[in-house]
Order: sequence, then C-alpha cells, then structure tokens
Amino acid sequence: MAKIEMYEGRPVFRASNSEQLANAVAQYKGDIEPPYVVRIPARTKYVKSGAFDSNHDIGTVIFPDSVYSIGDEAFVCCKQLTSIMLPKSLELIDTAAFLSCSSLSDIKIPSSVRKIGNGAFYGCTSLTKITIPNSVCEIVSTAFGACKELKEVTFLGLVKKIGEGCFLECSNLTKIIVPDKKGKAYKEMLPEELHALIEEQSESATFDTKTVKKVFTLEHTQLIRSSYVVTAETKKEAEALFRNGKAKLIYTDKEENLDIDLCYALKH
Repeated sequence: MAKIEMYEGRPVFRASNSEQLANAVAQYKGDIEPPYVVRIPARTKYVKSGAFDSNHDIGTVIFPDSVYSIGDEAFVCCKQLTSIMLPKSLELIDTAAFLSCSSLSDIKIPSSVRKIGNGAFYGCTSLTKITIPNSVCEIVSTAFGACKELKEVTFLGLVKKIGEGCFLECSNLTKIIVPDKKGKAYKEMLPEELHALIEEQSESATFDTKTVKKVFTLEHTQLIRSSYVVTAETKKEAEALFRNGKAKLIYTDKEENLDIDLCYALKH
C-alpha cells in the first residue's frame, strides 16, 4: 500500500466528494480515527453542490489554487470541520457552502473572492473574527447569520452590496471595522442596530525606526489604509512593496509606532 500523506499528525485523503473520501478511507490501514484531512485534487475547477454534505469525517480541507468556485451546500453540516485553506484562485463561495459547520473557527478569505453567497457561513458558531478582503463586491443575505461567537468584522474595502440579515443573530458582535471615510456608506447598507459598532480605520500606519528594519504587507496585500508613513530606514523596502500602486507613501524623520495589524515586522 502506498504511503499515506500526513498533515499535522492526521492522514490526508485526496477526494472531491464524500463517495471518493469513503473509498479512500476504506483502503486506509492505519489506526487514526477521524476527523481526517481532505485534499481537493489538483486542477479541480470547482467543488460541486453538496459534495461533502453532512460529512463528519472531515476536520481540515486543503484546496488547490485551481478552484474558483465552492458550490451550494458543498460542506454543509460538516460538524467536525475546524479549518479550511481557501485558494488564491477562489472567486465564489456559494449559498450555504459552509452552513452549520459549528466547529469552524478560522477562515481566511483570499483577496480573489468576489461574492459570498446566501448563508455561506450561517451557523458557524465557533467563528470569532472575520476579515472581508477588498475584492468582495457582494455579500448575500444571512451570509454570516447566527455566528453567535463572532465578535469582530473587518472590511478592507467598500463592498458594493450587503444583503439583509448578513449578521443576523450575531449576538456577541462588538466591532465592525471599515476603511477611513467609508462609515457612512456602510451605515446605508447595514441595519441601524449595527451602526454603533462601526469604526472607521484611520489612514496612516507607521514604522518604528529603532527596532524595525524590514516591513512586509499582510498576505494577499489586503490593505485597509490608503497611505503609509515610512522612515529613512524602511524607505527601500517599503518602496519595493508598494510599487503596485495600491498605497501611497508618506515620508517622515520622526520615530513612530508600528501598527502590527497591517504589517509583519522582522526585528533585527
């Protein structure tokens, strides 16, 4: 029998639906009990509707960078699913894709995603924080409804459309962070009871010249601010990072504080 791939001490099975997973598990001769790790096969373009519906053997899903769509109810009610590694190619998370995945606690939505469907993460009761990248144009109704432990939502850009009840029954939600000067726009899309939770993120971020020698942007270049203050010691690295034109640089000789929410800092 071929050697089984392992990930964080768990066996990995290549499958694009529950039937394929069951067949792979049936051939497994090890003694490790589920949940298992599922690796969606390379070159897969989309995960079909209901592909892993109510599959309780899945703990982690790893997607290849070829997947652009996750279909309706693809992972609905996967109660042991705790983590998903969404690909940089992903554009659509469709209706109820991860509905009632009650153990799912960590979601990193890549900056390629344009639409989050109706009830996509409804009832993900272990989710505490979510960041919406600036690529997202539409979030459909109840996308994050009944995420009862959700405390903080960060929008990295201006979403064009937010459906009714997007954060319905998120009783522990205390903060909705939006880009500078976009608070009014979000108040027009979100219900009045959430307006007091909206906080505009100020524009400038700065780097400490005493301790920071190199600065790296967050993964997928998810920038929440439009300008960054850069000192002499970080000028070369910063200019290289921002050549893509997504942010403006402001230079200063003053010692400033590093905003660690926006940058990774490697201290020498």
